[in-house]
Amino acid sequence: YPLESTVSTSVYMASQRQHDPDTSSTVSSAFFDAFRSTKKQEHRLESLSITSANYRKTKLQALKSGLGPVIPCGACVKVKQWAPANAQPENQSFVRLCHGQGWIPRIIHGVQYSVDIKQPDTRRGSFWFRVQPSDGVKVRMGPSERSPAIKSDNGYFQFECGEHLRASEILTIHGHADIEDENNKMKIDHPSESFAKLYRNKNSFQEDELHYESLDGLTTPGEWVHVHCNGHLYLEECVNPPSIERHQDGWRYEVILESGVSIRKGPSFSARTTGTVLQHCASVLINEKVTASGDALTWMRLKDGRGWITDRDEMGEMIMQAHSIKKKEAKDGSVNKLISRLGLR
Repeated sequence: YPLESTVSTSVYMASQRQHDPDTSSTVSSAFFDAFRSTKKQEHRLESLSITSANYRKTKLQALKSGLGPVIPCGACVKVKQWAPANAQPENQSFVRLCHGQGWIPRIIHGVQYSVDIKQPDTRRGSFWFRVQPSDGVKVRMGPSERSPAIKSDNGYFQFECGEHLRASEILTIHGHADIEDENNKMKIDHPSESFAKLYRNKNSFQEDELHYESLDGLTTPGEWVHVHCNGHLYLEECVNPPSIERHQDGWRYEVILESGVSIRKGPSFSARTTGTVLQHCASVLINEKVTASGDALTWMRLKDGRGWITDRDEMGEMIMQAHSIKKKEAKDGSVNKLISRLGLR
C-alpha cells in the first residue's frame, strides 16, 4: 500500500454537532423551505431513513455511547499506511487518519466498514446543475448511494426533474462505484461516480485544503446529490446559472390555452405530470419563476405547492398570461373602442 491511501467510509456515522445551515439563496426548490424549519440536528437525525441494519446499529451505538465526531457514509479521507492482512481473516482492522486525528475501522468481525480507493477528484467553488431523471433525485447525508436519504413527515426530500440546484463541492471517485443494490451492479471496465454537495452559504467554499482534511471538515454536516454513476447522468452541469425570481405574495396568471395546462412535478417537459389540468381561464398564484440560461420559456411554481407549469408550450406558443398584462390589454382595448366611437380615429 502507498504511504497515504484514500478510504471511502462504508458505514453511516452521524455528527452530534448542532448546526443550522444558511440556505437563504440556494436553490429553486421547496426542499430547503421544509429543511430550514428543522432547527436541531438531533431532530434531523431522528427523521433519517436508515436503509441498512449496519447503519441503524452504528447510529444507535454512536448516539448512546456519546462518541465524538463521526464521519458520514461515502466521505473520502486520507489515512496512514496499514499492515497487510494476514492469511487468516481479520477479526478487527483499523486505519489511522492523517494528521493524527483518530482512527476509523476497516473490518470488524468480518464486516467491511471502509474500502481502499484511488485518490478522488475534488472541485470546490460555485456550480449549478439541473436534474435529469423524470422521477427526480434524492438528497443524502453523505456522498454515497448507501448513505441514508433525508426524510421528512411528507416523504423523502428530493429535487424534481428540471429543478436547478447549486453546489459548492463536486467529488468524483474513479475505479469504484458504491452501489447499494447488488443486483444493479454492472461489469464496467472503468467504474466511477460523482456527487455534488449542496451550497450552504457564501463561506462554504472559501476554506483552505487543510480544513477539508481536518476532523472538523470531515464531520461537518452536508447534503449530497448524485451527479453521475457508471455513465448514468443524474445532474447536468449548467454553463451559466438560471434566472430565478421569487415573490412572497405571488404573481397571478391565467390559463389562455383552451385545452388547459397540465401541472408537472418539476420544471421540465420530461417531468412527470401530477394528473391535474388547469382549465381554460383558470387563475393561479405563482411564487417562483425560473428561466434556464438560453431558454425562451419560463417555468413557474404554483404557490399552493401543487407543482410546476410553464408560460409557453413546447412549440413556443403562449399558454399562460400574467393578469397585469391582461388588464393592460383590456384597458387599451376599451380606450381604442371609445376613441373609435367618438370618431377621433
